Amino acid sequence: MMSFAVGVKNANIAELKEIAIDPSLVFSANEYYSLPNIQEEMTTLLSTLPAPRVIPEGPTAPIKQVAPDDGGKRDIVFLVDGSDNVGNRNLPFVRDFLTRMIENLDIGRDRVQVGLVQYSNYAETEFYLNTYSSEEEILS
Repeated sequence: MMSFAVGVKNANIAELKEIAIDPSLVFSANEYYSLPNIQEEMTTLLSTLPAPRVIPEGPTAPIKQVAPDDGGKRDIVFLVDGSDNVGNRNLPFVRDFLTRMIENLDIGRDRVQVGLVQYSNYAETEFYLNTYSSEEEILS
């Protein structure tokens, strides 16, 4: 799992750095309407980061060299602040940001799968990674 963190306005940068797997994966915007300014950089990172490979132990038999994974398959879950901190006035900016992110991903069962969770006092799953198999389904 690779976690990114996006903060807006008075977001606690130290907290965002704890959330993200690496400080280079922390993004911030001064206002909600500024989210498009970070969307392109995030989209590029999401589509170019190599898929992590975990090999828990060495092979017990000789293995044949295989071509590396092209990194196209991804599972991305957006965790969105659904509390009053965002406010109704800023919800369209958050929605538009998520829409643009999704439009720039290669959505599909064997490619990129997307999930969405809102949190406030508790987390609420809006849809799971396997709920939708196309961009059109997600955005409808």
